Amino acid sequence: MKKIKFLLSFIYIFLALFCNVSLAFAPNPTPIPIKKGQQGEMVKTVQAKLKKLGIYKKKLDGKYGSSTYAAVKAFQKRYKLKINGMVDAATAKKLGIKLLKPTPKPTPTKKPVPTPKPTSTLKPIPTPKPTPAPIPIPTPKTDPVQTDFVTQNGIKTQIPAPVQTPAPTPLPTPIPAPIAMPTEAQTPKPTPDIQAVSLLGLSKGSSGSSVTLLQQKLNTFGYSTNGIDGSFGSGTETALLQFQSDNRLKVDGIVGQSTIDKLYDPDTPKNTSGSNDVYLIARVVYGESRGEPYIGQVAVASVILNRVRSPLFPNTLAGVIYQKNAFSIVKDGQINMVPNDSALRAARDAINGMDPSGGALFYYNAAKTSDAFLLARPILIILYNHTFCA
Repeated sequence: MKKIKFLLSFIYIFLALFCNVSLAFAPNPTPIPIKKGQQGEMVKTVQAKLKKLGIYKKKLDGKYGSSTYAAVKAFQKRYKLKINGMVDAATAKKLGIKLLKPTPKPTPTKKPVPTPKPTSTLKPIPTPKPTPAPIPIPTPKTDPVQTDFVTQNGIKTQIPAPVQTPAPTPLPTPIPAPIAMPTEAQTPKPTPDIQAVSLLGLSKGSSGSSVTLLQQKLNTFGYSTNGIDGSFGSGTETALLQFQSDNRLKVDGIVGQSTIDKLYDPDTPKNTSGSNDVYLIARVVYGESRGEPYIGQVAVASVILNRVRSPLFPNTLAGVIYQKNAFSIVKDGQINMVPNDSALRAARDAINGMDPSGGALFYYNAAKTSDAFLLARPILIILYNHTFCA
């Protein structure tokens, strides 16, 4: 048995070493070139690159047809590359495109044969459980019956003992039910200020004393409204949107009942992040580009500020960020994630004038989007995974 175990251990070690050596010398997979007849997002990206250079004149349809084939050959001829009409590794590098690599299939390893455990044919004899001794039943004691004798006329006569009547068992004294004592009425929780009712439904464009009260409340929690003037403008809207976002409320810029409850809740945390603008932009940067290098994060922040200045978009920061379908992170909730230091620095640098995007109003990930509108926009610069366009 020991020899068998030793032999199996030796075979297992040999197989493990063989598999590791095979994996170490596995060839590096060659990138997959893009050829004529293919279609998809990678082809559309190639067409967009060639169109920017003025070589490709047709529509960005994502189909590698004759027009795309001819444009690729012209590009290869211009840059003195191998002219083969397909986007190989050299052509892709010159275009700034990263080709996909085939995923190598892992070499299956054989599972070691388990060593059978020795079995015994002898079954243990169960130990009988001791039988408990019977509990003796006590015999009730009986008092002897006393008998009286009377002598009358010389004759001794037995008088039977009187029958003893058992004493009646006393009935239990009933315990009176406890008298219900009147309890104090619960003290109701203090209701918010009666003026809070007037806040319900306030939104951008409202004015009056109710707006003044709202601005005071927001400033108390650290959300600057850029003044307390009784006018619901862009500053108040931005502060309210940020307050709703931080407290996991519906972010719509309208004072609803849940917003009022949070404004009057003493446990509501205060905003200690500093500027509302910096923090709001940083949340977008963190949600949209937290995996990008720092220069790409600043570019995303710059696009937000460029939209505020453009007549094509709302003229407020909150209006741009919470515009319908503008940013997917608002819809899926990533806007509520806490930004890191890199996102906060990127937001501050963009506010201070840094714009690596070149004045872009849009950006997209060419590997993930199929939006014809975005793909048709003039490309300004490509920073890592994001393409920035006008």
